[in-house]
Formats: sequence, structure tokens, C-alpha cells
Amino acid sequence: MVGSLLIIFLAQTAPSGFTVESYGGPVAEGTAMAWTPDGRLLVAQLGGTVRILRNGALLDAPFHTAAVDHPPDTDRGLLGICVDPDFASNGFVYIYFTNASPAPHNCIRRLRASPPGSDVSDGTETAILDLEDLGADTMHNGGGIAFGPDGKLYVAVGDNAVAAFAQSVTSRLGKILRLNADGSIPPDNPASFPGIAGTPDGEFRAIWAAGLRNPFRFAFQRGTGRMFINDVGVSTWEEIDEGAAGANYGWEGGETDGARNMPGFTDPLFQYGHAGVAPTGKAITGGAFYNPSTLLYPASYVGKYFFADYVAGWISWIDPSSTSTPVPFVEGVPGPVDLQVGPDGAVYYLAIRSSPGVYRVSYTSTVQSPPPGPGGGGTHVADHKKKCGATGLDLLLPALLAVAIRRRQRGR
Repeated sequence: MVGSLLIIFLAQTAPSGFTVESYGGPVAEGTAMAWTPDGRLLVAQLGGTVRILRNGALLDAPFHTAAVDHPPDTDRGLLGICVDPDFASNGFVYIYFTNASPAPHNCIRRLRASPPGSDVSDGTETAILDLEDLGADTMHNGGGIAFGPDGKLYVAVGDNAVAAFAQSVTSRLGKILRLNADGSIPPDNPASFPGIAGTPDGEFRAIWAAGLRNPFRFAFQRGTGRMFINDVGVSTWEEIDEGAAGANYGWEGGETDGARNMPGFTDPLFQYGHAGVAPTGKAITGGAFYNPSTLLYPASYVGKYFFADYVAGWISWIDPSSTSTPVPFVEGVPGPVDLQVGPDGAVYYLAIRSSPGVYRVSYTSTVQSPPPGPGGGGTHVADHKKKCGATGLDLLLPALLAVAIRRRQRGR
């Protein structure tokens, strides 16, 4: 997904009282972010490089460079990153990428900052996970990785454009996996999944939830431990699924995304369409709960779930206790792929397209205004939005848009 669309944006806008600003300047082909406990921001780049932003400045030397399989204009490459819960003492960083050797496959490797305060890794790559070899199709790799509140490593894996993998216990593709930090498999992982015959065995015991198409990102909520999974749809629906051990989210190919109310399948907690009631979009990507240790935004934002659409170029939020009324937050984002809440309480997003890099959404108003109120399928952000720089593209070229549409169709 991240390598297959050409998107054109004009400006980034946010509600009154909020300001969108570049954080660290241009970072090309960024795919994922992770904060260290000491406030450094790690940014993964599709071509295999991990960069560090310290206090809003991009450091010259890469933290690490992995040898990845990244053919031009494909989804393959460095797709996910997270830090160990004990990073302050062990310096461990985990990356999810497409490995070319011995055949293209997605994998997880553990890097190490030694000492943990170092801005450059020690160069080692410890194997944590090697998935099945990929087919000829370069799409649907997933890539989200994060530690859950139980201390386990969760991994989002796409179906490699073979929907049958999502409904099989002899494939780890189209799944959420759950591992120990060293890559071993917890003995309490689910032993069965509704609607899927058989019991996973061996390496397939890592399967924690099934029935997903391309779960590009997911997030855990601080305090409650709730998990929301953002699964990219086909041509009708984009999903936010609530993570649950043993769940089957029902992806079977064709037009089987979205709520279907079928026995054994877990329907989305929230979905939005490619057309019709706003918001509309075509590829859900990053997501983050707003439960910061330091509160920057008005208290009315606490507990909300922010999510982004890569194609439509917006960030919205929903209230997890009432998910039918999404509210716009930032619009005109040039290809958002990841969202994180920073240690300062601001939402940060990573954009990959025409103005690539990390952006910070700060709150500066002295009056604690409530967030925009819901209405219908989501309300329009007020006209007095703050704008953050143009993309530098002055012309909308029909030919480029036609290319984008054709590439999106091939990616289905």
C-alpha cells in the first residue's frame, strides 16, 4: 500500500486552537515510528534505514540500516518498529521488514542500542521471527508490531493478497501473532478459531487472531489494554476491529470486508466507506489512543481513538464508547502511515507522500474549547482551521490521478 499510490495534497488543516508543524524536517519514505523512554523518536524508512529524531532534530547518522527487499513501487521493505518495554536497561529495538534471503519473506529482527542511550545500534540483528515465503504479489504485508500490556510482542501480518491464508491455521499470513520477546510462542495462545477447521501446531501456534486482509497498524490503550486493529479493505469498507484472542474477523476474499453479521465472525467495531457518509477513504493506516502520561489537549480528548486514511489524507477520531460518530481532526495530510502520541501529550503523524516527514499537532489555545461535535457520520471541521504549508505541488495533473487509480485497482 505505502509504495503503490501517487497522492496529491494541497494543505494540512486542524481545528481552532491546534497547530500542525513539521517535526525534524523531511524524512523520505517513512513507514513507522516508535518513542524511546528518553524522548527520542525512531523513524523506520521503507528502504531499510532507521533514523532518530532528538528534540525535533533529525540526526545525521542512521541508527541502523537493514538489508531489505524493496522493489520499486511496492509495499515491501521496512514496515514496522517498536521498542522493548525494558529498553532503558536492554536497549532493544524490534523491526519488521521484508527479507530477500533466501527467498522474499517478512521477518522481525531485534536491534540493540548499547548502551541504551546510544544513537547508533551495535550492528547486530537477532532473529525473532521468519514468516512464510511470499508469493509474486508484493501487496498486503501488514507490518504493525507492538508490545501489549501483557508484555508479549504482537505482530500484524497481511495475507499477501491470498485471502485463503487468512482462514487457515497452517498459515501465519492474514493474522495477528503473539510472541514472547525472544520469539518463542506463549503456551496460552488460542488453540482454535471460529469457522476455521483444525488446531494450529508448531510455528502456527503463534496465531492469536485470524481473518484479516492487511492489518497495517494497531494500537493498545494505556490503562484499559484495549486493542484496536486497522484493517485495510478492498473497495467498500475500511475497518477498525477490536483485538481479541481467538477472534476471526471474517476476511474471505472478494467483498467480505465490513460488517456481515455472520455466526463465528467478529464484525468491525467501526467501519467507514469508500463513498457515501463522511468520512470516506480508501486505506486506513495509523491509529493511536489519546491517553498520554502528560496531558496537552483538552480533557475532552482523553480516551479518544485517532485514526488515519492514507488515500483520502485525513486524521479523524472516534470515542471508543460510542463509535458511530467520527470527528475530523487533521485534513490534507500527504499520505499518513503512522500515528503516535508523544511524551509531551501531542499527536504525531508520519507522512510519506508529497511533503514526507513527521508532523506534530500541538494545542496552543488559552481557552479550553471542546472538540468539534459529531453530526451524521462525522462533522466538518470549523472554517477557522490552522494551515501548515503547501505541498509544493501547484498543478493537479489528470494523468497522475489516473495512474493512482490504476495502481489502487491493482492493489486490490
